[in-house]
Amino acid sequence: MDLEDDYFLTDRHEIQVPFTENHVSDNIQDASCQCDLIRDLISHSPVVEKRDYEEQNGTSIFEILPNELQCKILSYLTPRELCFSVLTVCKKWHQMALEPMLWLHLDFDNDIIQPEVVVSILKRTPLIRYLELRQYNDLWQMMPSIVNCNLLTSLDLGWCGGVSVAIVTLLVTHCPLVEALNVEGCRSVDHAVVCHIVGWKKLRKLNLSHCTLVRNESVVLIAKCCALEEFNVDGLASISDGAILGLIEHRKLVLRKLYLDGDELTDVTYRNLVECCGLKELSISFADLMSDDGLMAIKELRCLEYLKVKRGSELSDASLRSLFDGTNMRKLTCLDLTSCSNFDDVGVEVMTKCCPALKSISLAWCWDISDRGLEAIVSSCRNAEIVYLAGLVRITGACLINIPLCLPKLVFLDLQQCARIIDDILEDVVRQKPDLKILDYYGAEVECDKPISRVPRVRTCSVATECS
Repeated sequence: MDLEDDYFLTDRHEIQVPFTENHVSDNIQDASCQCDLIRDLISHSPVVEKRDYEEQNGTSIFEILPNELQCKILSYLTPRELCFSVLTVCKKWHQMALEPMLWLHLDFDNDIIQPEVVVSILKRTPLIRYLELRQYNDLWQMMPSIVNCNLLTSLDLGWCGGVSVAIVTLLVTHCPLVEALNVEGCRSVDHAVVCHIVGWKKLRKLNLSHCTLVRNESVVLIAKCCALEEFNVDGLASISDGAILGLIEHRKLVLRKLYLDGDELTDVTYRNLVECCGLKELSISFADLMSDDGLMAIKELRCLEYLKVKRGSELSDASLRSLFDGTNMRKLTCLDLTSCSNFDDVGVEVMTKCCPALKSISLAWCWDISDRGLEAIVSSCRNAEIVYLAGLVRITGACLINIPLCLPKLVFLDLQQCARIIDDILEDVVRQKPDLKILDYYGAEVECDKPISRVPRVRTCSVATECS
């Protein structure tokens, strides 16, 4: 493969390569002898033995590995690493790097990779399983190469233009194994296109987020897909209760992940969600019409690991606290209550006791949370990795100095628009925990290069600003 084509490949995903029994068994006897030698070399002191062997034999241990093991090791490299770090080493490594089994997962972005480069690469990757094409406006010129990838199981066309009935028909015909489809933000996707999308008999995951031409009848049609387990219609403000009730009726026993736009949804939908007994992820944006009764219905879901209720402005402090009574929410690892403005310190304390496994917490713009709630998070959420607290105008952040000790796994903390927090505290936290990224009041990453100031810097914040 030419380097001028390859260096555009992105490095976001690792490649896991399966090996068939026949492939390995062809050279199993030779491989077993070599593996015995390698096992002897590394049984006591791997570093010393490896160095001694390479000095005595003039070759690396990697070179005596069976081809199957060499290929397996290379399978953990990204396409970019294969191009820049493997292809150019020697002829043998160049040949190994072009092994089709190493090119199962490709990710392209139109901002970086031109369509003609994509076509060139796809011609040389017949075994590809996962293909991501983002923001391409003309898919038609790439279709001859895409339809030849007939082993595809996952296809991402997010924010691409021209996703038409003709294109989807070709894909369904030539790539029948697709199980996951993402057409997020594709403005040309309408009900006619959806009628052909349902032609994929193995489709388990479908993302129609922000496909603004999709209507209720499309959701009702998709509900009849016999394998559908994950469905995303976030950003579709026109979807109403009737369509979601139809989805629940057909998919309630198998639905695992559901992402909704709550702009037109009422408690009727939320009360019926309890029938989805195996639901693990539930996301509701713009939940302005959700009342306390709707939230209490969601509380009955026992398998949730991810819960998002954004902009639940009508939810009372009592119902938000009650959400965490009992053990139903105990499995949560990700919680997003952004702009649920009545969620307060008591609710945070109940949450931290109920959900010990939380890794991601978003309580941005929950204005009633003060230092008391912040202390509960710092002292109790030891598994937290990502925390969003933007707009919490009442917190001063004095307890943040305990983060290095109490939150060892934390890698990201968003404190934008938190006007009362002293910058020096944040700099000291980053100094003690260099792997932590903190966003300050202005959204800039906190740096710890500067010496600590003797005079704390505090921003003024008026009552009007706090309540805005």
